Amino acid sequence: MQSQGVIKPCNSDWASNVVLVKKKDGSVRFCVDYRKLNPLTRKDAYPIPRIDRCLDTLSGSLWFSTFDLRSGFHQVTVDPPTPGT
Repeated sequence: MQSQGVIKPCNSDWASNVVLVKKKDGSVRFCVDYRKLNPLTRKDAYPIPRIDRCLDTLSGSLWFSTFDLRSGFHQVTVDPPTPGT
């Protein structure tokens, strides 16, 4: 993954280790160990939205869409590279 540019070495306080975990079926799962990052983040003070209010906002809509993010994690650029770096 490092040779493909998916991950890069980093010494930042915000960096998290990549961990490859073997699943019960023998395949490997790509995970990130966020335990070091958790104490550095600020907790979200906003409550979880109520599902009935979310569904009410859809009333009268004609088009609906879904997103399958099971394999999409590595396909969405989080921070695009800055030109010249």
